[in-house]
Amino acid sequence: SIVSLTKGYLSGDRSDPNSYEADALAKANDYALTATQADPQNSRAFAQLSKVDIIRGQYKVAWSVLDRAFELDHHSFYAWFYLAVLNRYYQLYPKAKLYAGHALDLSQYEFQRRWALDEMITIAERQGDAKTQEGLYRAIIDLDPGWAWSYGNYAAFLYDQGRDKEAAFY
Repeated sequence: SIVSLTKGYLSGDRSDPNSYEADALAKANDYALTATQADPQNSRAFAQLSKVDIIRGQYKVAWSVLDRAFELDHHSFYAWFYLAVLNRYYQLYPKAKLYAGHALDLSQYEFQRRWALDEMITIAERQGDAKTQEGLYRAIIDLDPGWAWSYGNYAAFLYDQGRDKEAAFY
């Protein structure tokens, strides 16, 4: 499922179905369903299926799939992360922020920390909280100071804030 989404990704928002090749979501869904059937005790398989459901706009289905992921592993980064994403879609920002923070606490890898921080940036953006966004952009830079992409994202944020000189620096 992950490979299908990665291979079929075109550009843009990774939660937008239009950002993928036409058959990528269908393949990802088939693989995720197969994974849940092959190992019905695997929380991550259910969390991955919920991700596909979220991208496809099947939010109620995603919610029930996440319930199963939590039943299997209440300490799963992936279950908490996709719960944050789902709550953001429903514009339940305080809950989304709480769940993203919990996912961050459960993260074991740098990419998971980046995902959680990126989600928190999106939530702060939706709430119009530029101060929080800025702190989160800087936290992502601190994760890997050699990763140029994080500087570019921060620069774009600064530019949008009218802080052109700072943006040019980053």
